[in-house]
Amino acid sequence: MPTMTGWQAVVKALKAENIHFVYGLPGSPKDLYDALYDEPSIKAIQARHEAAGGFMAMAHALSTGKPSVCFASPGPGCANLTPALLESLATCAPVVALCPGTDGRLEGKGAFQETDHIGIMTPVTKWAVRVPYVEKIPWVLHRAFSLATNGQPGPIFIEIPVEVGRSQADIPDYIPAIRSLRTAGDPKQINQVVNLLKHSENPFIVGQLKFVGILAAGVMVKRKHKVEICLLSCPNFQFSHNFLFLYSCGALTFTTITQAAVLSPWLSSATSLSM
Repeated sequence: MPTMTGWQAVVKALKAENIHFVYGLPGSPKDLYDALYDEPSIKAIQARHEAAGGFMAMAHALSTGKPSVCFASPGPGCANLTPALLESLATCAPVVALCPGTDGRLEGKGAFQETDHIGIMTPVTKWAVRVPYVEKIPWVLHRAFSLATNGQPGPIFIEIPVEVGRSQADIPDYIPAIRSLRTAGDPKQINQVVNLLKHSENPFIVGQLKFVGILAAGVMVKRKHKVEICLLSCPNFQFSHNFLFLYSCGALTFTTITQAAVLSPWLSSATSLSM
C-alpha cells in the first residue's frame, strides 16, 4: 500500500470518482489544496464566499446529474456552507462537502475555530461524518459517493481533522462507488395500483414531483380515454407519505397508501403502465 497523507488520499479518491472540479474557499493550503495542486486533472474553482462555492457545486450536480465536490474552512466557513447544503438536500443534488476539523488532541479545549460541524450539518445532509483516523478515508469517501448518488440523491458532509488530513499512513487502494443503483416494485402490487386507478371515480395522486410527473405522463399516454386525476406534488416522498396519513379521509384506504409506497422506487419504469 502506498504511503500518503490523508488529503492526498482524498484527492486520489476524487480522481477515481471522475471529479474534475472542487468549488470552495480554501483556508490553509495544507488542507486539501497542496494535494490538489499535484493533481492536474482536478481544477480548484475558488469562490469569494463558502456558500457561493456550495451553490456552484449544487448547480454543477443538478446540471450534469453527476456528483460534485465543495470545500470550506472550519468554523464560520463551515457555517457559511449550510444554506447551500440545505438547498442541495431540498433539490436532491449529489454534493460532497469537505471541511477540515479541529485537531482531536485539542478538541474541547477552546481551539481556534473549534465548532461542532457534525451537529450543524446533520439536519441538512444525508450523512455527516468525522473521519477518526487516516486509514479510514477511502472507506468514508466510497460510502459518501454511494449515498450521494443512490436512492434519493443528496449532500454529504465529511469532516477531516487536522491530525488525520496531514498525517501520513499506508492507505489502501480506493474502490469507486457504484452509482445509480435501481430497484423495481413488485409487479403484482403495481397491477393492483393500476386497477385502483382504473376503477376509481375521483382519483388523485400525492407524491414527489418527479414521480407524479412521470406517472401522470404514463397514465395520459397509455389510456385511451381522457383521464382526470388530481395531482399533488411534494418536496420528497416522505412528506407525501406523511400527508396521506395526516389528511386521509374515507376515500383513502391503507391499501392506497401501501401501493404508493411500493411505487416510489419504480420511477424509471412508471411510463410503461398499460391502462
